[in-house]
Amino acid sequence: MGAKNDRRAKLGARWSFLLALIVVLVMSILIYIFAEPLVAIFNSEHDVVEVGSTMIRILAPFFWMSAIREVVSGILRAYGHARAATVLTVTGLVVVRQIHLYYALRASHSLFIIYNNWPITWTITTALLTLYYGWMLLRHKL
Repeated sequence: MGAKNDRRAKLGARWSFLLALIVVLVMSILIYIFAEPLVAIFNSEHDVVEVGSTMIRILAPFFWMSAIREVVSGILRAYGHARAATVLTVTGLVVVRQIHLYYALRASHSLFIIYNNWPITWTITTALLTLYYGWMLLRHKL
């Protein structure tokens, strides 16, 4: 945005979304397919591989949200909205995550709850950032 070229900035944003999604989707598929051997690189014990690959298979389908979150956050920072991007990210990834864990783990002490905490908070954070980005576009502040 330093060149004040809105057309180029919007084109860069579109390409960033596209490239980030392509790379993350391809990597997510590979990580999902090869979950066991990837975990076994670090620890080959059967139980560890089973738990680790289960975690990967729960998280991998949601990695694309991280791509969107990071691109939207980067766009907001580029347009001078770093504080908003930071507050929304910390709110979603830290505050909401801790609140969710506090209440969910009171109901059940399960790894499944912990594993699902990440996609839940990724979704909330991505939604918050995307809503703010859309709101700024409507206000013509971007």
